Amino acid sequence: MELKKLVKNTAYLASTRIVQFFAGIIRSKINAVLLGTVGVGIVNQLTLLSSKMAEFTLLSMSEAVVKQIAENNDSERINSIVAASLKSYMILVFTFMFISGFSFYIFSDQLTNYVLGDEKYKAYFYIALFSFPLLIINSIPFAILKGFKDVASISKARIVIILANLFVFVPIVYLYKLQGAVVFIPISYAITLIANYYYVHKNHLRRLGLNFFVIIKTKFNRAFSKEILLFSGVGLFIGTYGIFSEFTCRFIVIENLGVDKIGLYSPVIRWAGLFTGFIIPSFSTYLYPRFAETKSNKEISGILNDAIRLGTFALIPLLFLAISFRYFFIPLLYSKDFIEAGNYLPYHFIGVVFYVWWYTFTQAMTPTGHIMFHAIFYAIYMTIDMLVTYLAVPYYGLFGWTLKHMISPFIFFFVYFLFWHKKIRYSFDIQNIKIMLYILAGSVILIVWTNYFSYSIIQYLLGPLLLLFSWFFLSIKEQKFIKAKIQNLIKMKRK
Repeated sequence: MELKKLVKNTAYLASTRIVQFFAGIIRSKINAVLLGTVGVGIVNQLTLLSSKMAEFTLLSMSEAVVKQIAENNDSERINSIVAASLKSYMILVFTFMFISGFSFYIFSDQLTNYVLGDEKYKAYFYIALFSFPLLIINSIPFAILKGFKDVASISKARIVIILANLFVFVPIVYLYKLQGAVVFIPISYAITLIANYYYVHKNHLRRLGLNFFVIIKTKFNRAFSKEILLFSGVGLFIGTYGIFSEFTCRFIVIENLGVDKIGLYSPVIRWAGLFTGFIIPSFSTYLYPRFAETKSNKEISGILNDAIRLGTFALIPLLFLAISFRYFFIPLLYSKDFIEAGNYLPYHFIGVVFYVWWYTFTQAMTPTGHIMFHAIFYAIYMTIDMLVTYLAVPYYGLFGWTLKHMISPFIFFFVYFLFWHKKIRYSFDIQNIKIMLYILAGSVILIVWTNYFSYSIIQYLLGPLLLLFSWFFLSIKEQKFIKAKIQNLIKMKRK
């Protein structure tokens, strides 16, 4: 039953990722041709900067709101609970936003040099600074949608966001090149905010009789505020250290290799983001509030196993096909200047596999009361990221950057598994072990073949063959479920 719910929610979000995939192809091609590796690198850094500013300011407080809504979803007082939770959240988050914004402005010279490698890009930094409050405000409607597990509305909003962004992106970048791409960043965040607010107002705020003035008049709830502050305390540590870690790693790459190498690597990051985008949003949206509702260790174990199984099967087609066809698609979707990225893609994607497995375990930590353990583990995770980048990039170039995306997920997949094994006697289902070993073995076979043999036709056939063979790892029930879905789609087409 749980697996079916996961599949349903993943299917909702996967449909948006299909649209996003094709929109991303158009955007990536335009960026590659008009901006080059340097321009792509600058845009990637600015996008990351604004998102990290928001992440630092939010201090994980929005997750407390999600937890409070999810835990009280069936309560008769849900409207007053949502109002009280939002009031506490808004008071705290807007206070932190002004403090953060002022701090970022004061240190703008240092941050510009640290993030972009040269103070001549300071004007671009200010645009990122202007963008991050939009992300902060957007956290409010998104937390409500997530708390109610309203995946359908989140999916609809994302479709609107993708299409609207594409409509704006193409002309602005075509006409104004890099300046247009940079200005597009806050525009895209504004579009996201408007779309999410529309759906949360339509499906939840209006039903609950809530608006800004009602929320402000609501009685202050000390218990909710204390819980949000607990999340903010951990979030302050993790958020600050997360920004420091990510930009330290990128600074090492820029310092040793140049900002153009960040741009060169972007096809790998972009595709990895698309792949995880099929599954990670579903997990973060559905699993987090779902774990907040769990009543037993057996229930937690069952959800973890279902999520890992679904995540593994979702990655198989994307992983096998991407490794096989990488040297065909990179110049087609970007340009020949980015072809080198294909050398790093297979290894990075193996890191993505371990990342998805690790991420599944992380979603159970905070809602089940293990937030401090998660904070400590994640701090060590980010420390290893910096250490690997510092040691590997000067000697191995961009492959050292690849190792950063492989080693930490690999290590902490086992760390979190051992944690849950000790806490609730968690263990992998035998069927999950088989498919997990298969996806790793298939990846190694593809890497060895593509690196040491030059028969490109066989290379292009091997990935699809491994994909087809994965059918036999499905249970009989799962095979029947997929066949039924396919038959329904065929009937709908005929109608």
